Amino acid sequence: GQHTPRSATVRGGNSASAHTPGPWHIARTEHKYGDLVVRAPRGERVAAVMGDANGDIERNGMANARLIADAPELKSALAELALEATHCANTDRVLECLDNAIKRANALLARIDQKEG
Repeated sequence: GQHTPRSATVRGGNSASAHTPGPWHIARTEHKYGDLVVRAPRGERVAAVMGDANGDIERNGMANARLIADAPELKSALAELALEATHCANTDRVLECLDNAIKRANALLARIDQKEG
């Protein structure tokens, strides 16, 4: 049948970003700002992660720090998926196209889960 193109607005894909460029990494510290620090490539501090109420950083702190450190990659992947979904909406093979986008999203989530494990 006749395909009617759809349009969608994709936000943040190619716009100048206000966040510190990645990749970010985690460093241990004994500083007043936290037990773990997420740093940008040139060493600038992006975030400090504290331990729980008992000062235990290993329980959730490391997983939280990893998620923060992955934020630039996650933002980029989300922008790519939004563009891909927009492209899919304008094809005759929407379901196949979206299935590929879902597989890519699941692969990224698996990589992040693997880092936490």
